[in-house]
Amino acid sequence: MDLTQIAETLLTAISPAFPVFKSGAEAFSKKVGEQLGEKFQGLWRRIFASKPVGQAVARLGEAPADEEARAALVAQLERLMEYNVELAKELEEWARQRTGAAPVINSVVVTGSGINVATGGSTIVTGDVHGGIRRN
Repeated sequence: MDLTQIAETLLTAISPAFPVFKSGAEAFSKKVGEQLGEKFQGLWRRIFASKPVGQAVARLGEAPADEEARAALVAQLERLMEYNVELAKELEEWARQRTGAAPVINSVVVTGSGINVATGGSTIVTGDVHGGIRRN
């Protein structure tokens, strides 16, 4: 998944909590945690700790239908993930679990004893090669 897909998945997940935003950021964060579970609540605290993200959330919280505010939040989430690669990996794992997306294959190494596939989450899948291998 690319950063935009992760950010969009995150935004879709937190959107149902926006009606309580006017009650305050704490009420909003609590609602997000209730809806998405304890593991996500820890991730959310780390995301919301970013001042630019917090400001973008506040802007969208005031006008949830504002497409410009939505785009601004996605952009801030992307910047945060570019800066914090570890958080980005955790969010990608969360987004994959939420959407059921398959891991992205970054590289394939063919050796005499089989094939190794490295995915975006550094998962290594190994196995024997059956049949021929074609170069595209």
